[in-house]
Amino acid sequence: MLTNEAGEAEHVRETLRARICDALRGEKPRVVATSLIPGERVRVLFEDGSTREVDVPGNVH
Repeated sequence: MLTNEAGEAEHVRETLRARICDALRGEKPRVVATSLIPGERVRVLFEDGSTREVDVPGNVH
């Protein structure tokens, strides 16, 4: 269980993170899910129901 002070700090971090994400995303919908598909591709599902398939960059190990 978080103390009140720790809980408040967590709330501040989450609020700041959400504001930064909103600013970077602009008018675009939020990503709600991703899934790997054959052929080194990823399908991205957005909150408005749209999807987009993107190539996965080569091995970066």
